[in-house]
Amino acid sequence: MTLTTQSNIQSPVSETIEQEKPIFIGGLQRSGTYTRKSNYGV
Repeated sequence: MTLTTQSNIQSPVSETIEQEKPIFIGGLQRSGTYTRKSNYGV
C-alpha cells in the first residue's frame, strides 16, 4: 500500500525532474554550446 502511494506521487514528479535534469546538467557537462541551444529552445 505504501509503495503504491509513493509510486503515484513520485511518478509525475520524477518525470518532470528527469526531463529538466538531463537538459540542464547534461548540457552543462557535455558542452557550453548545448547549454546555449537549450536556452534558445526553451
